Amino acid sequence: MARVKRTIETPPNGGYGYMVVAGATIINMFNQALLSVFGLIFGPFFDILNESETRIALVMNLSSAFLNLTGIFTAPLLKNFSPRQVAVSGCFLVSLGLTLSSLATSLEQIILTYSLMVGIGLGLLGPAIFIAVSSYFTTKKSRAIGVSMAGTGLGQMLMPQIVKFLLIEYGFRGTLLVMGGLSLHGVIGACLFQPVE
Repeated sequence: MARVKRTIETPPNGGYGYMVVAGATIINMFNQALLSVFGLIFGPFFDILNESETRIALVMNLSSAFLNLTGIFTAPLLKNFSPRQVAVSGCFLVSLGLTLSSLATSLEQIILTYSLMVGIGLGLLGPAIFIAVSSYFTTKKSRAIGVSMAGTGLGQMLMPQIVKFLLIEYGFRGTLLVMGGLSLHGVIGACLFQPVE
């Protein structure tokens, strides 16, 4: 009787994992970095609305709340769906939220489209990125996650320049439409989240 050897699958600690890190960097650059340009994008719109600073702050605070509360159902989602599927859903939600924000005429609509939709979308992305990158690395895991998070920093340096240019060329609503399109670049990054075989 032949003896069957059992092998335990271990993360490759590199290899295709670097493509997963590149995908995570792309997602962070075009999505997570959006939080830093909120005031720049919505400033002209809030000037027109003549809203109080307290109500304007509510938009960003609710966005952060939804982003963090998403963790409650992200873990069960990641048990039933792949990090790729969750990340693609998050990118589409962020894009849809930004696109619908371009149609907003009141602060309440911004709360619904930006705070709720963009907040939940970003909340789906963080854990999906962490799981996807972690599955490929053991000893180099912290370095890989650090490199993927560098995309957020790079995006935070580039996005203000992009938004400033877009506001001059296309105005508030056009800027949001373009930003909604740019956030879809995260889908390309999420497609690189190939499961470890």
